[in-house]
This record gives sequence, C-alpha cells and structure tokens, in this order.
Amino acid sequence: MAKKIIITFLVVMLASILGILYALPTFIDKETIKSQLSSSFKQLTGLDLEIQGEVKVERFPTPHVLVNSLYVHNARGTTSPFLLTIRLAEIWPSYKSILSKSKGISKINFDGVEVDIERLKNDQMNWQDSSVQTSVPEGVSGLASNTNSGLTGTYFTITNGYLRYTDLTSNTSSEYKDIGIVFLNGGDKSDSTLNLNLTYKDRQLSVSGKMGSISHALSVGEVPANLNIISGRSHLNYEGNAGYKNNKFTINGNVKLATDDIVPWVSTISGTADEKPVLGVTYKPLPMAAQSDITTDNGKIIFPNLTLEGNIIKGGARIEISPPYGIDIKSNISSLDLETLFASKLFALKQIADPLNEAINNSNKEAAFLVTPKTFLDALNLSADIKLDDTLYNQQHIKDTHIEFDMNEGEMTIAQSTAILPGGTHVFFTGLGKEGIEGFALEGEVDASGDDFTEALKILKANGAALPNQDFKRFKLKANTILSSKEMRMSEITARIENIAIVGGFIATYGDRIKLNAAMRIGGLNIDHFAEIWGLDKWHASLFDNTPDAKYDSFLARWLRRLDYDVTVNVALEQYILAGLPREKADLKLQATSGKVVLNDLKTSFNGSQIAGSIGLDVTGSLPRLDLKLTTDVFDMATFFTKDGKPLPEDVKPQLLPVAPQPQPPQPPPVPLQSAPLQASQPVVQASDIPHWSRDQFDFHWMELLNATFHFKFGQYKEGRITAQSLDVQGTVENRALNIDAITGYVLGAQIAAKATITAGKIPSANIAANISSLDPVQIVTFFPLLDGMTGRYNLSLRLDSSGIDMYSWIASLEGTIGLGGNDVNIHGFNLPGVIRSVSYVRTVADILNVVRRAFPGGDTQFSNIEGQWSVAGGVLKTSNTRMTNGQADGVLTSQVDLLNWRMQSSISLALKILDPAHPPGMIITFNGSLAKPETALDTRSLERYVTNKTSERMLQEYGTQ
Repeated sequence: MAKKIIITFLVVMLASILGILYALPTFIDKETIKSQLSSSFKQLTGLDLEIQGEVKVERFPTPHVLVNSLYVHNARGTTSPFLLTIRLAEIWPSYKSILSKSKGISKINFDGVEVDIERLKNDQMNWQDSSVQTSVPEGVSGLASNTNSGLTGTYFTITNGYLRYTDLTSNTSSEYKDIGIVFLNGGDKSDSTLNLNLTYKDRQLSVSGKMGSISHALSVGEVPANLNIISGRSHLNYEGNAGYKNNKFTINGNVKLATDDIVPWVSTISGTADEKPVLGVTYKPLPMAAQSDITTDNGKIIFPNLTLEGNIIKGGARIEISPPYGIDIKSNISSLDLETLFASKLFALKQIADPLNEAINNSNKEAAFLVTPKTFLDALNLSADIKLDDTLYNQQHIKDTHIEFDMNEGEMTIAQSTAILPGGTHVFFTGLGKEGIEGFALEGEVDASGDDFTEALKILKANGAALPNQDFKRFKLKANTILSSKEMRMSEITARIENIAIVGGFIATYGDRIKLNAAMRIGGLNIDHFAEIWGLDKWHASLFDNTPDAKYDSFLARWLRRLDYDVTVNVALEQYILAGLPREKADLKLQATSGKVVLNDLKTSFNGSQIAGSIGLDVTGSLPRLDLKLTTDVFDMATFFTKDGKPLPEDVKPQLLPVAPQPQPPQPPPVPLQSAPLQASQPVVQASDIPHWSRDQFDFHWMELLNATFHFKFGQYKEGRITAQSLDVQGTVENRALNIDAITGYVLGAQIAAKATITAGKIPSANIAANISSLDPVQIVTFFPLLDGMTGRYNLSLRLDSSGIDMYSWIASLEGTIGLGGNDVNIHGFNLPGVIRSVSYVRTVADILNVVRRAFPGGDTQFSNIEGQWSVAGGVLKTSNTRMTNGQADGVLTSQVDLLNWRMQSSISLALKILDPAHPPGMIITFNGSLAKPETALDTRSLERYVTNKTSERMLQEYGTQ
C-alpha cells in the first residue's frame, strides 16, 4: 500500500513538473524581453540596438528566449555598415520574473559577436558620431545602480567573439579573435566575477577577477577586489579594494608584475606581436619584476613606490596618472642597460622598431580607442624628473643622467638634460618638442665638453682609435639641434678639439638609407697625424693589406664596407698641415656610400702651387679601385713640400748603392800617323762621374692589390731640374699592370707623346714608346755633359723594353730602338769651317796640326741635318749609320754606349766634300771612356794626305811653269 502511494506521488509530481515546463513559456512576455534588452543596451552605451530577427521561446532544456540578428548601425563614412553584429542572443529569464511578469534575467549569452571599432578621418570614434549615439550613455555604474534593471545575479557570456579596429587616419587595422567572456553580476549580496579570453596575432590573453558586491561598492564605497592577467609566461596581479565614489572609480591596493620576458606585455599593449624569428638571430629576453602600491585620489591613479628589477633596469619611481592624459613621473634609476634592451626582441617588433614619432605619436595603436579620440601626444600632459645613476649603451657607461621635462598639449619643454659620457664628457641639453609637418620634432641646444674626445666617440660606436690621439683630447662643442622621426639636424656647430677649430652643420635624413649632408670649415688640422695612424705613409702595405681571410683589408676598407648610409660633406680646410708643412687652404666635397668614397671638387694651394681634381675609392669588388683626376696650373714639387717656398737642394735624389767597377772591353786606338795623333783633351775621370745604379728591389706589390684609373693635368710642372708645360698623363692599373695610356705635353722644352706599361710580378717588366720633338740639347746638358756646347732641335722616336728586379738589372736588360733626327745642329767649340779655310793655305803636315789645334778652342760648326737609327741590347746603345750633313762636309757617327757602366766608344768620320767633291779628304774625331768626361782624339791622316798631294801638285805646277 505504501509503495503504491509513493509511486502515485512521483507520477503526479513528474506530470506536474512537465506541465509547468510546458506552460511556463506562455507566461514569458516576448516584447518585455525585447524591450528590456534594447533599453539596457541603450542605457549602457547610448546606442540604438536594432533587433531584426524574430523572438523565439524555447522550452528545453529550460525555458529561454532566442533573438536572431541584432545590429547597431555604423556611422557615416565608415568601412563597415554595422558597428555591432550579434548573430544570436540567448536570454534565460528567471522563474520569478516569468511568473510575476517582472524584469529578471538569470543569464544572457551572445554568440557570433562582431564589433567594428573605427577612428574616423575627423579623429572621432565611430560610436561617438551623432548619427549613432542618440543619447548620453550612463555606463556600467548607471546600469548597475538601477535597481529596476533586473540584471542582478545575471550571467553575461560572449562566445565566438571578434573585434576589428580600423584607423582611417592611418589606414591601419588590427583583429582580436576567439573572444570569450563570462561575467557574473553578483548583485547586492554576492561577489561579481569576470573571466575573459582572447587571441591577438596568435597570442592568448587570459583575465580573471573577483569583486565584492557592486551595489555595495556604489552605495558605501570600496569592496575587496582582485584581478589576474596572464599572457604567456607573464603574470600581472592586483590585490586590494575597489569602488565607485563621486562618479569616479577608486582603488587601493598593491600591484605586482612577474615575467620572464616583458616583450609579450609590450607587444600586446602596443598593438604589436612577436614577429617570426629571423634565422640565425638570437634575441635576449627581458625578465622583469615590478611592484608598487596603487591608490586613487580625486581621480588620479598613484603609484607611490614603484620598484623595478630586471636585466635592463633597476630602480624606483613615483608615478601619478590623471586620466585620460596626465602623467607625472619622478624616478631614481640605479642602472639602465640600453645595450641589452636594443638586443632584445622588443626592437624586432615592427611598430616598436619604427622611429620615435611612429612609436609614441601614433594614432593606429589599438589601445588608443579605449582612451582618446586624439593622437597621443596632442592630449598628453606629462611631467617627468628622471635620474639614472648608470646607463649602459654600446658597452659604455653613461653616468649621472638627469632629465627634467614637461609635455603639455603636444609640446615638450626640456628644462635640463645632463649626463657624463666616457672620457669625462659632460653633456647638457635644453629645448622644446612639438608636432610639425614631419611629425614630432625636438629642437634645442646641446653643449658638451670633455677631456678625451676619442673616448667620448665610443658611445656612438665610433672608432676613436682611428683618430690621432695627440690631436683629439680636450674639446668643447656647442650646437643647435633638431630631431624628428624624419631627420636630425645640427646647425651652428662651434667646436674646438685641442688645436682644431670646427664650424658648420649637418642634416641626417632617415629613410630606406640614412642620408647625411654636412658642411664644415676646419682649421688647424694635422693631416700627417692621420697618415701615421692609418698607415698612409706606407699606403700600399696598410690600406690594402694581404690577409689569409681577405684579398685586401685595412681600416679604410673595413669602414667603407660597413658603411650603411650615404654621406655628402663639403669641407673647407684652413691652416692645415700636410707633409710636415703648414698649408693655406683646401676645399673638397666628400661623398661616401657602402664600399665607395669620392673626394670631388678638390682644390688646394701652397707657395704658388695649386691643385684641383677628384679622388675616388671603390672597395666593393674583389680588388679596390682607385680613380684619380688632378689638374694644376702651377705645381712646383720642390716648393710644395718645403716651408716658405724654399726649393729642395739639387742633390735630393734617392741614394744609389755603390757598384763594383765592371771590366771594360779593350779600346782600339786610332791608327797612328808617322806623327802621333792629336789628343784634343785628356780629362781626369772621377769615381763620382760613374752612375751607380740602385740595387734596391722594386716594390710593385701595390699593383697586385688594386685597380685604378688616373688622369693628371699640369699647366706648369717642376721637379728639381725637370720642367714641363701642358703635361697630361692618363692611364690605368689593371691586372697587376700599370698602363700609362698617354703622356702628352712639353718636357724640358720638347714636345712629348708617349705611352708605357709596367707589369708587376716576380721579375717586373716595362715597355715604353715615345715620340719627342724639338728637343734642345741645352735643356739636358746637365744630365749629359757630353752634349755641352751643342744646340739645335732633335726629334726622337723610342721603343724600349726591359725587365728586372731593380734599376741595375733593368739597365742591364734594356732593349729596343731609337730613331734620331735633328735640324740646324750647332756644335760649339769646334771650328770646322776654319779648318777648311786654312787647309787651302797650309803647305806642311805641321801646318795642318796647328790649324786643327786652333779649331777646337773656339768657333762653331753647324749641320743642317742629322739622322740615324740606334739599337739597344743588354743595356748597350749602338749606332753605325747616324749621318750629319752641311754644305761643307758629311759625317757618319759610329757609337757604342755602355749605359750600365756609363762608358762610351764613339767616332765621327767627316768627309770634307767642299775641298774635293769627287774624292773628299776626311778626318776622324773619337770619344772614348766615361760618358761624363770622355777622352777626345783626332785622326787627320786623310786630310794630311790631301794637303801633301795638293802641295806636291802645286809644286809641280810651279816647276812646270818655271
């Protein structure tokens, strides 16, 4: 019986429950739900929610309402037609509200939510546009304080959420996906909780929190609250109280941050994300621990005792934030490691790595729409007083940095900025910063002084060791500077570094490549000190040094190859020092880019010598290329490299090594007459008259280490006893060979056209081809004393070849041909016409000898023409057919000149055709011995026979007549 009663009771109860569940939907007022949803949304946001879909009531598993297709229209001028799209809203009314037909919702879920937030071109957010926001939003506080809202104890959830932020002022956008939110409004008695998850560029962010009764917080003040945010290995925690008083949120507690790497936080907050790792690049993590009390005071958020501990920073600060844009910072940092900061992945993030203006004055930051419709700097009010005890940058320590600045309505005022750099360098800066056409720009005055300029340069990674230590110690510098995201300018630079004075300015423009343009006037520079430290005194061995790892290497080559910006500098040098001597002035334009440097518009003068031209160096290829172009109106080698224009001594020549005397071939004497031949001269030959060709080995190693082109033009050129006019030399260095393609001009008064090639190797070789016109022997008599007393004009055609390791071997192996021609050649000191006239009157051989003796001391002999071919073999110059003519006689020169030992064996045979055209008598003049002072002898036997025959003939004629 009891069992039957129990079963009957259960059946009745089940039927009753099913009946109630079936009947409950009939008590749900669809319009009430729809109206409640729209009014709550409008109260919260001020926006009109349009419900286009139908409202359905579902009975199972529990009675709830389905609302399809909910929309909020977007503002005019936006990219999307809807600001908010909700695919499906599911609303579970409370049983109490169903039965009493009152407001009461136990759970709301929005599925397929898409939110389009846009910053309009007028810098206003799309939800603030008057076409969208039709009433003033009361916000969460207004909604929560409304006891008739029916949302107390309600669960709010969002699934499959999506948010897109578009900035029409910068044409950028970002997406947040997989948004899921669970919020419980605890009402008057219970705690409210929040859980949120989202994905931004493959980074997941989780938020969880709990807060005491919201109603209690709104009516009484603060209630306990906590908040936890997790992103990757980072954890942010808040413990304390929270409330809402006088229309302002209040908090009072402690906040802690602990992370193995702060980059994920920065990338999420700044709207960037970790880029894909670059192959071969390892980034340093930035672990950070931060802690501070946090409180609010009249709307301000205050961090009174913030402490920071990480591998890049250690120290403390006090920060006051006056929302939305006011910030006051006072910090005392014991250490800051910028080197590690720049090596971290933080600076691999695209937006963070952009220039300063892009990083801080950027309207496309996704977080900005939550705070302000303005650009960040336009609205920011910032006051900062920052002290840094030790800052590490480029492996250098910056001490005692102190920066005070204010920013108000987009303008920054730097009251002071001081620091101590390496080398005891004190830097001071004051200035203003504001938004301009080129973005945010900082303009001010910098003042620096120190004890060691080379040490100070290390802060810029500049190689101070490449500067002469004695010239770059104590210094003072002052300049006006402008810094923006587009460029850096320094103008009105006045600097003194030891005895060097610098005035000028520069502009560095940022882009794909930095471009540096500068103009400088520099006085007191000692270029020799640079030559010493760069090894320019042995440039072929130091600029392009052979190493196992590289074909050539040097300070200059390495610097050019690493150069990653374009440089153009106009330089005016005054009172500088070159080659140990003070110079007056030089102007040049330096242009450099990766692997290349050119000195254009080069102009310099000294002691009347002036030079203009260009010098270029290219180290991008397997061998460096040097291009030289120099032009001068007047250039005197002696005065250019001496002080006060005093010429160098005549004997300034390379010191020649002594050479042991070489054995001489026997000299055949003239055929003697019955009377001894006349000795015209018996010179005394000194050892100094014999040239000792140098045995110093040639060093053509430099030709293996570079390629070059060169072109020299000299209006007037002088080097020692050599003078030239309109001299033009051009050629190349290619494939270990120096090619002089053309030499034209006038050298020692003679017109010259020549070309030559010198080839480097174990045994260097050379060849030369030259045509010389109108050479006056007077111009070269100092080099060849044998020509003393000769005048006229000679033409030479040279084809010479040689090889060897030094000058001695070059002379020894010299081979080739020389064509000789001359006009109006006059020989002073030999009176051939006088000899011919006297022969008609002499009657004895003794008379002839007396006549010839008198012919040598004075008088001249002129030949209208002279021509012949010479050959060179083994350093010996020979001719057997050099002929000379005039109206009275014809001559043939036979000569053998040993250039190696500076000796000769020559004879001139003269046929006196004016005396007897059919059988002209003759005489022979011989020159034997040293080229400097040869022994001269005469052979007059033919002439004697002629006189004897003429005398006999005359005597017979007289006898026959008698």
